[in-house]
Amino acid sequence: MRKNGFTLLEVLITISIVGIIAALSMSALVKNTNKAHIGPSLAKFVSSFENAAGQLIQEERIDKLSDLGNFTNNVMPKLEEHLIVTPLGGNSSNYSYKSPDGSNPTAFNNAFQTNDGSIFDVSDTIPTPSTGAGGSYLGAQGVIILDINGAKGTGKAGTETFMFIVDDSGKLIPWGSKTHRRLSDGEITACSLTSSNAMAGFACTGRIADNGWRVE
Repeated sequence: MRKNGFTLLEVLITISIVGIIAALSMSALVKNTNKAHIGPSLAKFVSSFENAAGQLIQEERIDKLSDLGNFTNNVMPKLEEHLIVTPLGGNSSNYSYKSPDGSNPTAFNNAFQTNDGSIFDVSDTIPTPSTGAGGSYLGAQGVIILDINGAKGTGKAGTETFMFIVDDSGKLIPWGSKTHRRLSDGEITACSLTSSNAMAGFACTGRIADNGWRVE
């Protein structure tokens, strides 16, 4: 006659099964948490930048950012104070973005760090939007690549790094968004998180923006 209770083997098997289930659940939880973090982080940065650009335009009594000159050399030094960011200067190359599959790392050239630890790189080299796009958009002034995880992340495009066109009006145009597609000639790549092409990952910026800053 068997006594009530469990054998040591049964207990160990039960603990192992519970451990496996917990590990799988934790992995899914972390993934979902990271996903939920992306949209609000992008929306927060866009709001902060556009508010700062608006303040600068009003303060300088200008009609557009290019009235101050080159974006990287002339606009950003004035915009720093309104954004409250730290220029990384010679340390910029310590940070980089990668293709969605983790390949092809590209170092930042002129990076800044925000209060929440995000890092963004600024550049003047961008595809020019179509002439006569109209609306409230004036034309490309610069480009920003934002790494929402800063030094803590891997820099993969589409999940950690995202691209925006800086419009001359001070607005940020998410790369690959409906607005970008209206302004750009043949510069759109479909959003992909497995591609070896960084632009395919950056196109996910627009997809997230068009979805109300929510990751599908």
